Amino acid sequence: MEQSLQVMSKQERLKKAKAKLKELTSRSQGRKIQTVMEKVNINMRGWLGYFGIASIKTTMQEWDGWLRRRYRCYIWKQWKKPRKRAKSLIQLGIPEWQAWAVSNCRKAYWHMAKNGHVQRAISTEKLAQRGYKSILEMYERALMRLNRRIPNGTYGGVRGRLGI
Repeated sequence: MEQSLQVMSKQERLKKAKAKLKELTSRSQGRKIQTVMEKVNINMRGWLGYFGIASIKTTMQEWDGWLRRRYRCYIWKQWKKPRKRAKSLIQLGIPEWQAWAVSNCRKAYWHMAKNGHVQRAISTEKLAQRGYKSILEMYERALMRLNRRIPNGTYGGVRGRLGI
């Protein structure tokens, strides 16, 4: 009977990492979204290099959706005025009447980032074009690096090429 070993990350470490992501994606920075995405990618690459061995796939899926919403929120705030929002939504393929209806909505940034029209306009593909990298994919790549076969330098297994 084979037993599997699971390594779990402590909740405090997960909270600290999410707090760091929240700090990096703060809407009050006034930087380009590409710059923010680069900093998040660097941070997550380092964090996953250290904690990537842990069984945190579900957490990474949740963070992935949360981070996309944070990016949409960041972009929505950068557009500021209803005219800019409508113009940008129209450029991204939303019909004009819907774009104006959404852009004149006075709900909070976080709420608007969940809006279907905003999600369609600022899709995952469009975020990826600007530099977004999925945390889940980064995690799975880190796991693959850990689980890859390491060559031992012998030919034909343990005994070598001749099998003596």
